Amino acid sequence: MRVEIINTGTELLLGRVANTHPGFLAQSLLGLGLRVERQATVPDGVAIAEALREAMARADLIIVTGGLGPTSDDITREAAAAAFGRKLIFHQEILDGIAAKFAKRKIAMNDLQVAQDTEDKAKVAVETAAEHLRLLGNDPDKMNFMVDIFAPVSGVITDQEVASGSLVQAYSTPYPFTISDLSTIWIVCDVYENDMSFVRLGEYADIHVSAYPNTVLKGRISNIGAIMDPNLRTAKVRLEVANSGILRLGMFVTATFHGQQSVTRSAVPATAILHLHDRDWVYVPVEDGQFKRVAVVGGKMLPDNLQEVTGIDPGQKVVQNALALQATVEQVAQ
Repeated sequence: MRVEIINTGTELLLGRVANTHPGFLAQSLLGLGLRVERQATVPDGVAIAEALREAMARADLIIVTGGLGPTSDDITREAAAAAFGRKLIFHQEILDGIAAKFAKRKIAMNDLQVAQDTEDKAKVAVETAAEHLRLLGNDPDKMNFMVDIFAPVSGVITDQEVASGSLVQAYSTPYPFTISDLSTIWIVCDVYENDMSFVRLGEYADIHVSAYPNTVLKGRISNIGAIMDPNLRTAKVRLEVANSGILRLGMFVTATFHGQQSVTRSAVPATAILHLHDRDWVYVPVEDGQFKRVAVVGGKMLPDNLQEVTGIDPGQKVVQNALALQATVEQVAQ
């Protein structure tokens, strides 16, 4: 006859309690002509049921023994019932016998009542956990150590706050995953102050994606920010864009807004703009080889190191290097 011993108790694995049961049981069984072929120590919890199932496939006799006896967190009988596919049944006769032993030993009944209360609370906890498992689509009568949890919505995982083995509690941070619907996305643009008159809610803008230079998308203006950046002199404008799958979070794009009428703007080399006293200036030629400093408002940068400006007429000549001219003027003044 093949005999196995299963020792249960986390305290045994942690070394908090000396496990003397295997030696005593092995000697007692040997006196009966039985030799122990295998023994295992498992922690409290569902591992007991798994150890029982494995032992049932090999042994003819299985002895399960605990480290501290029937404590409030001992679920050996629940694990055994799950391994055998049976349900636990309450026997009043057994409870009456326990009560009689308490009375015989003159042990206060309130200790028994505390134990019963603890058991009742444990049953409620088990039923609550079983209901949670049912809600997740698992059958608590057939213990399964893997539970499939389905997302409540469809989308793309855009943030992950957990790793394998992490503990997650409902309705508290960190949230395991952030699932986003990327079928329609927002694009937030910085629009210069002098271009705000061309931006209107409900109108559309052309969107050029750096990753796809030959693709032009359409985005509808859904929000215009009420705050202007004091340093960049820009406001946030939000576009809503239907995403076919090519747009991803964090991509860089350029939006082109179309006004209701065509406007011609001046463009000068970026080196022609002099930043002085928190304002922008350019030098324009006047009569007799002299130059005049004119205040302008700088706009967006253009290819070939050009920059849009307002304050001068299109076609107006300017000094290409304003900083060099300014330095020359200061030297002459000295």
